[in-house]
Amino acid sequence: MLLLFVVAVVAGCAQAPVVVVGAGVSGLSAAKALTNAGHEVVVIEARDRIGGRTFTKDIAGAAVDLGGAWIHGPIENPVAEYCTAQGIRYVPDLTPMGTVYDAEIGGPLPPAELRQLLLAFSMFQEAIPALAEKLGKRASAGAALERFVADRKLEGRARRLADFAVQQMLLELYDSGPPNSISLESYDTYEELAGGNQLIEGGYRSLVTSLAEDLDIRLSRPVVAVAHDESGVTVRTRDGEELRGSHAVVTVPLGVLKAESIEFDPPLPEGKREAIARLDTANLEKVVLRFEERFWAGSGTAFNYIAETPGEFPWFADFSTHAGAPTLVVLYGGASARRIIDT
Repeated sequence: MLLLFVVAVVAGCAQAPVVVVGAGVSGLSAAKALTNAGHEVVVIEARDRIGGRTFTKDIAGAAVDLGGAWIHGPIENPVAEYCTAQGIRYVPDLTPMGTVYDAEIGGPLPPAELRQLLLAFSMFQEAIPALAEKLGKRASAGAALERFVADRKLEGRARRLADFAVQQMLLELYDSGPPNSISLESYDTYEELAGGNQLIEGGYRSLVTSLAEDLDIRLSRPVVAVAHDESGVTVRTRDGEELRGSHAVVTVPLGVLKAESIEFDPPLPEGKREAIARLDTANLEKVVLRFEERFWAGSGTAFNYIAETPGEFPWFADFSTHAGAPTLVVLYGGASARRIIDT
């Protein structure tokens, strides 16, 4: 999650630039909009590259997005609209679901168990309103899963399949959060845009490069302080460099704000500090495997894996066509991702 806010609205600094902190998509978008409106803008980025959590990398001839990769529904989607306006092509991701493998049986699920898994997936989603009413407003999606399993008296293989369908496929991959940290009340508020998932040709760097065109971007400059008063804004970097501006637009990740890596003077309003303290970020991690030859069956197909350790690499997809070389992309998220990262 990126938090974007503006500090200082100063009438007397018309000639000073607007300083945008962060060169991810949010920061670049803000800088582009301000530049198009006639403002002078300077963008400061802590990393040695632009794009934030979008990062297209060439891996032995395969162009792969190591961060964000999809446009989730192009209809009335500002990202898709920008791509269209800039002549950046995107194509439908038609990756079908393939085989579900289970380490417990050492192979693919039999058809009857696959149907059982898919049924648990859909039944849980349908049961969410009733579960929310039973468990109350402060219930988590994890508590809802436990109630769902208990109500249906699922045990053994049936419980294993339901856990994978709901916890890994739905909550930890689609929503990326540990189930016990996902609000059941808010779970169903996500608005899914129409048109299906899309992949940007050449990766997200096509969009990022377009946003960055003609901007004054200064890399490897971590910001440690933002101060403002009636005369304007001062942004100070770790190496002591200071930039004066009329305004500062801060687009750093939530984790940076929670760590208080940037000192604000005066401090941020109490409401913003409370929101920063309450909010959390989910985890969705990606592993990219580039091979010399494609040795797997099912071209362009996604595969699921029910591991011995819950949540260990539950989703594989063949990205060979999109990447231009034999490539598998693996996703894992939520509590499973946090556990793996911690170890």
